[in-house]
Amino acid sequence: MSSTIRQVGHGAAMAPWLTIFSGAITACIYIAYGPAPKAFVWDQNLYMHEPWRLFTAHFVHCDDAHIWWNLPPFLLQGWLLERYGARAWFLGVGAGMAGVDIFLA
Repeated sequence: MSSTIRQVGHGAAMAPWLTIFSGAITACIYIAYGPAPKAFVWDQNLYMHEPWRLFTAHFVHCDDAHIWWNLPPFLLQGWLLERYGARAWFLGVGAGMAGVDIFLA
């Protein structure tokens, strides 16, 4: 009786697109505008007239050290979470950010 060896794999590794996209947005905003431009920083008194601040406040950083202490760990953790099937958890974090925005509004 001949035995067949079947190679079992997980398929092609998926790129962590949510993490890459979020990290790229954060880096681009920082490169384009530098440290925390006032137009993006959250100010509770301005949300009625400038509602984009609810979204942009999550992506601004106040200086070089701040972005370098936040972005690499975010990319590493996001990559690990997405790689091991935690996209739902990752999206949950996004929903949590939206919840904070709703609470602040």
